[in-house]
Amino acid sequence: MKSLRRNLKSLQKPFVNGSSTLSPSATLIHEDGDREHVDEHGDPDGGDDDDWKGPIGLNLLHEPENPRVDLIFVHGLGGGSRKTWSLTKEMKHFWPKSWLPEDSAFENVRIYSFGYSSDWHKGKDSAMNIYDYGLSLLTAMELRPGFGADDAYMLARLNPQYDDIAKRISTFYFIATPHLGSDSAELLTKIFHAAYGSRSYVSDLERGSSTIRDINGQFRLYAGDLKLWSFYETLPLTVGFLSKIIVRQDFAVLGYGSEKQIPMTADHRSICKFNSVADPNYRNIRDALALTVRELTGSGQRLKAKRKYEQMKTLREYLGVASTPKEDLTIVQEARLSGTCEWLSSTASYIQWRNNPSSGPAIFWLGGNPGAGKSVLAGYAIEMLEAMGAEVSYFFFKFGDESKSKLNTCLRSIAFQMASRNESLKELLLSMHSDGIEFDKGDERTIWRKIFLSGIFHTPIPPQYWVIDALDECTDFVSFFGPMLAKLDNSIPIHILITSRPTAILQQQFYSLGTGRVVCEQISAADTLHDVRIFVEEKSMLLDVEPNYRDSLVERILAKSNDSFLWTAIVLSELLNVHGQEDINRVLEEVPQDMEPLYSRILETMSRAKHGKQLTQAILAWSICAQRPLTVPELESALNLDLSDTFLHFRRSIKDTCGQLVSIDGFGRVQIVHATAREFLVKNGLQSEFAINVEETHTRIAKTCLLYLTGPEMEPPPPRMRTSASLTRKIRSEFAVYAIHSFSDHLAYSSPTADDVLDLLDAFLSKNILSWIQVVAENQDLTPMFNVSKNLSTYLDNLLRARPLGESRKQAIWGWSKDLIRIPTKFGDAMLSSPAAVHQVVFPFCPTESAAFRAVISDKDALSRGNLSTTERLKTYQFEARGTFWKRMVGFFLAVLQYSVAVLSWPAWIYDIVFQSHPKESKVDQSTATRNNMLSIVGYSNTRWDELFCCIKFIGKLRATVIGHGDEHFAIGFNLGLIILYEAATYQQYRTLDHGLKSLKNLVFQRGTDLMASHSCSLWDCGTVRVWNIRSGEIIHQFEFIEVLFWLSFYKNSLLVVWRSGDCVSSWSLTDGSSQPDRPFDQLKREAVGRKRGGVSCMSMSPDRKTLAIAYHRAAGDKKSWPITLWDLEDDTNIGNCGKESDEMDVQCLLFNPDPNCELLAVHYNSQPDGELIILKPITNKILEMVPAGTGVKCLSSSPDGHILLRACSDRHIVVYEFKTLNVLYFIKTGCFDYSSVSFGNDNFYFFECNELYCNVWEPAVLRQKRQPGVAWTKPSVESAVANGLLSICSMTIDPSGKFAFCGTNDASVLQYELETGSLVCPFYKLGENIVHAVGWWPKGEVLIAFHTKDYKNGWLTSTKLKKTAHWEKEGWEAERKGGFLVKLPHDEFGSCQLLISPDDGKCLFATTKRSYLVSVDGKIQFAKELSEIRWVQHPSSPAHIIGVEGVSGGRSIISIYSWSDLTPQAYVSFDTDLRPSATSPTDFYGICGNQMVVHLRNAGVNNLQHAYCFDWPFLKAESGSNNDIMPRMAPIALLETIHLVLGIWESRLVFCNKDGWVCSFPLENIHGTYQRHFFIPRDWINEGHALYAVTAVGDIVLCREIELAIVKRGLEYVDRHENVVEALDMKPSSVSVNTLVEKETDNMAFVAIRLP
Repeated sequence: MKSLRRNLKSLQKPFVNGSSTLSPSATLIHEDGDREHVDEHGDPDGGDDDDWKGPIGLNLLHEPENPRVDLIFVHGLGGGSRKTWSLTKEMKHFWPKSWLPEDSAFENVRIYSFGYSSDWHKGKDSAMNIYDYGLSLLTAMELRPGFGADDAYMLARLNPQYDDIAKRISTFYFIATPHLGSDSAELLTKIFHAAYGSRSYVSDLERGSSTIRDINGQFRLYAGDLKLWSFYETLPLTVGFLSKIIVRQDFAVLGYGSEKQIPMTADHRSICKFNSVADPNYRNIRDALALTVRELTGSGQRLKAKRKYEQMKTLREYLGVASTPKEDLTIVQEARLSGTCEWLSSTASYIQWRNNPSSGPAIFWLGGNPGAGKSVLAGYAIEMLEAMGAEVSYFFFKFGDESKSKLNTCLRSIAFQMASRNESLKELLLSMHSDGIEFDKGDERTIWRKIFLSGIFHTPIPPQYWVIDALDECTDFVSFFGPMLAKLDNSIPIHILITSRPTAILQQQFYSLGTGRVVCEQISAADTLHDVRIFVEEKSMLLDVEPNYRDSLVERILAKSNDSFLWTAIVLSELLNVHGQEDINRVLEEVPQDMEPLYSRILETMSRAKHGKQLTQAILAWSICAQRPLTVPELESALNLDLSDTFLHFRRSIKDTCGQLVSIDGFGRVQIVHATAREFLVKNGLQSEFAINVEETHTRIAKTCLLYLTGPEMEPPPPRMRTSASLTRKIRSEFAVYAIHSFSDHLAYSSPTADDVLDLLDAFLSKNILSWIQVVAENQDLTPMFNVSKNLSTYLDNLLRARPLGESRKQAIWGWSKDLIRIPTKFGDAMLSSPAAVHQVVFPFCPTESAAFRAVISDKDALSRGNLSTTERLKTYQFEARGTFWKRMVGFFLAVLQYSVAVLSWPAWIYDIVFQSHPKESKVDQSTATRNNMLSIVGYSNTRWDELFCCIKFIGKLRATVIGHGDEHFAIGFNLGLIILYEAATYQQYRTLDHGLKSLKNLVFQRGTDLMASHSCSLWDCGTVRVWNIRSGEIIHQFEFIEVLFWLSFYKNSLLVVWRSGDCVSSWSLTDGSSQPDRPFDQLKREAVGRKRGGVSCMSMSPDRKTLAIAYHRAAGDKKSWPITLWDLEDDTNIGNCGKESDEMDVQCLLFNPDPNCELLAVHYNSQPDGELIILKPITNKILEMVPAGTGVKCLSSSPDGHILLRACSDRHIVVYEFKTLNVLYFIKTGCFDYSSVSFGNDNFYFFECNELYCNVWEPAVLRQKRQPGVAWTKPSVESAVANGLLSICSMTIDPSGKFAFCGTNDASVLQYELETGSLVCPFYKLGENIVHAVGWWPKGEVLIAFHTKDYKNGWLTSTKLKKTAHWEKEGWEAERKGGFLVKLPHDEFGSCQLLISPDDGKCLFATTKRSYLVSVDGKIQFAKELSEIRWVQHPSSPAHIIGVEGVSGGRSIISIYSWSDLTPQAYVSFDTDLRPSATSPTDFYGICGNQMVVHLRNAGVNNLQHAYCFDWPFLKAESGSNNDIMPRMAPIALLETIHLVLGIWESRLVFCNKDGWVCSFPLENIHGTYQRHFFIPRDWINEGHALYAVTAVGDIVLCREIELAIVKRGLEYVDRHENVVEALDMKPSSVSVNTLVEKETDNMAFVAIRLP
């Protein structure tokens, strides 16, 4: 054996562990053939080899002063971290340590070597494999800051924990690495078994091993991000009498396009060992390394610049800053002449403000008349402040420019400028963005609070200067004073310079700030005279006059200028167009000194022009009323449409026709010359042909925009071009962007009597609006849709007030005003991800009566599905004759009559009379969709937008426990102590708070403040209360309790707490957190009656915050319930009792009406057999209303105005009452049996249904009825709401033909649906009032079996013999009168069950979590075996066998083959992975296709992680007997985080929903490659709590929608795009969805491939 070991030691081992590098870094990986090199330097076999072999782990060899690149050397098997790279034991030959650091090319390179235990010859057993080695390297890198071999690299890419390491990896160097494995490994494996025991890493490296395949397959996915070098040997290695190239070239290279392949004049042993730096082989490797280092260090600055650019781009998007005001600053600075504005620097008040001591003024107001040069002065101030090194932010307001006239735009721009200069502020705002802190970009007060007060001003910053020009041109400047400037603390180092006209309102606002905070300076004639003189002297040089005359001319102009730069500029502009001194004298005499007369004179001059007046008027109109200044090309393109004309030299035309009133700035934007000119031109009573009528101009611009939007450039693309893969953006005119974004703003202000505008709008809404939506989505911003929705509503209101309007047009405008809100809310993620998909895969999911759907299906006949709803059909079937003969006779008669009518051409009215009660089955949807080759949905009577406005889902381990509402936010608390705050207006996530690991029980907000209190507790302690500032996320106070808390609330400046015992009210001060004296309830009164009461059951506080209503449980043994106690919080007295006091009733919920004028209390009593809901006057104890209300009430809630009362019930519905009368207004069905809360937010139109798994926001139409005092409400149809709301499908199976579905309902009915149209064909039968929990179908024997249960403890199996109808293709089967069985099953747990039927003999296998029942076709229970929790799947090739998957101890599982005859196991195989189904996840998937089995577990193991497995199937055959080999280790594959829910298998493709709601598929034989993305399904269309979906044999997707089926046809034929798995992982889609953060934090799915030997 020793001899054998010596021989083995001399063998060269051509195996390598793939390895990875640091970022930016390079890694050398050598496949060791390391027999120690024997030469004159010594005998390597003598002595201890451990030292020169090298240490294990990551070892630092060289650390430069300024490391910029990391280099890691990784050896192969049998090698060492030093020995592999050393010719001898002498340190001078260890070239990574001794040679490279001395090489100037590696000056900034940090060098490591990595060692691991791979000594196969030492005889120690090792269970480590390649993955273990890769993980050990990755872990070592993580522990060394600045870090990230090929397997370790892939582990880093697949594991988010190592994401930073993976991103920094740059280059791989492979030295004699056998990427395909080695044929020698099989021999070595046998030798090792004999000599040393098992070595898993050797078997990993056998040629063609699963490990090698997996590594190569995955590495290819990520190699595109890397640079690869492969060095291969060209000389054979001689060992004894053997001579062989160990790793051939074809094995040593990867063959990738970017790979550099370098031959080495060396054998396998000497390829990385060198005698000197002159060795040619060393030079090859050294030069390659040096090239990489040069590339990385040279790109360092570019990377830094790129990173900063990406950060600023993110910041710009977060703050919503389209552009900085740099352009405006450039314009005013270029306008300033040298020597002007310098008077400001010497003004005492300005110097005092600039040098502002802590007690000095923080605001400098520079006022001046129009045209006094205030903007140029602002530019000068900015220039001077920057010259002294100050940090300056600025903004120039422009009235009439929507992008520059709002205060919110100014604040966001200033925040961006401050962050662009200050690194700490930049990091602050970026962290706010990454934390999900959102804000309303249109609300200046929210921006001030969130960005400045709670953000910027909390950060230490140097003094900041703000320069704000033309505040008077800001449309909402009042908000800048009281809410903002007045509350600025002196500790905040902000100095603000503001320029404006001295209007009365502005003077009042500035004076209100106090003289100590503001210094005012008005621009006087003396201040500007010098500047005006310089300006006139400069411009007069352009006048063609004598020098002597020029001096006098300057003086004359100065005398009349009144120190106005604007007047001077206009006059000089006119003088440039005259010739001769006489003309100059005439102009100076005629020109008035005031601005308005000057403007009048200009208009008179323009009126005398013989040509171009129409163009002049158009330029003036567009310049004044456009939402923002248009560029010259934009305006030219707009006027091409407006005037139906083209222009030869448009820029020159602007200057020639209206150059004195319109200017073109340095950035090509056309603007009115001054705000005073705009005011003059729009003034009422102006007698001029150039006077501007604002309404007429808006009408004109709206018409022009609509002309473009209905034109050819906006026509939708042909169907074949409506995929993202074929998407190419059109080249549109310069006017396109403005028309697309601003048309509705002009429409809202346009004349409602303009017929041409209304006609164009009608054409746009019916023709091109879909392509408009696509263009908006392409810009990755859906907010224009909300703006257009608002403006359409405004325009419609104007129309209805001004004129009669046709119903079709009214419905179109009204419909789109609603749809443009609903579409981005429901489909926003899909639209942003694939804008082209709006035509094919978004709008088909819209309701059929919506404007969006009507726009997709232009054929009006196609708008109606022509089918009765399923509920109506069920009612109809109850009255139809049971016999089939008479039905066929009636049908035959009607068919003959119908044919006669058609042939004889009878009048249409006869046809209508005869057939009015027998509507034809319309297939218009289907035929239309086929003709247009588009996806379609049939079966679902989705006519109107449902009442579910928004859905927030919680995925993973998070379970919601409580919800609370504040002024601008609402918060949801979870079982793990997490609190997520959302914006109340947008439902977007605002902030996440961590209360600890205990479940949240209470969340309350203090109105009018930013305070929120949260309470959490567990079974082991009474918990804590934290008071938060939700703006900053800071904890203000924290209180620990030793008694169980029941209720808490804010009261004045305190926090009130009521304990479970209900004996007193405790409170804590919000000022200092001190505990205040307890306020005990009346003890004496309780003791006087001689009764004891239990703890508090429920309570409510009156709207005036003065009274508590408290209900108590009965004490043990007490037969009579307690009345409701009323407690006065101000006087601490019991002011009375109210409610019932009886032997049968206990208070379950109570609630004060929030209207303080009502003084009403709603109380629900939980009595048997039925509960009661009452409305009473608490003080007088007078019961006003009382209705039966059931016993399963979970909570009550009222709308803020007190009109509506909600009752959440445990039978899955919410009842909407009128509070005062308890009239039932509506029922809403929900999908949850248990509720955390049902509550209203801050308005009366939406309410929240929050349970463990999701939070729904409902918008019932009944809440939007107009409420007029004294006018009775119109009561909706409650009956229809109940019928539609409570009946639903609970189970489903699909016929193998794909033509029919059999469904069971919650009212015990078994139904049949035809899948071509999705219509209900007929109900088969109904069994009592039980839920049909499972259905099974035996096609061979035509037997339908169903399982019924009522309480999940008692159950029945029923069967029905069916027979085909004469028209089976359309009518399917009908039930035979005889045949079938009814079997009562033993008492069991039926909450989770399966029902399978034997393909051969029709036996039924019914399985619960406890046992499996085998029932014969005649209804006899043959076996009832205790098989615990097992998942059954029909054997794919043997009808006589069935497959069972079950878990065993130790987290393992067994897959077995059972016989259908007696459920005895025939063969089995063990897995070291837990494949058992989750009892809490009925959507786990087990499927077999061909030779592969797919298992997808959505909540597996104790951590509720998601897993998916795909493995070859033929290893297990019934005739092969037992195979108890442990399954091999499962390797992660690339489809790691893509699958969310598996829908089924179709044509060897796995069909699934991804995390974003897209239905996707990929071939099972290529699980590492690309997958197809097909179409988007709205989140509320799939109930993830029940597997009520399927893929049919023809590829249709069937979804259960209450009592109907929605069948998506041709969905898998449509391919939106092909996605690479890696690209899919890297993509981060935008979301108006409100649940993104929760999913990312809790969803942990692993998708693993199993390959069996």
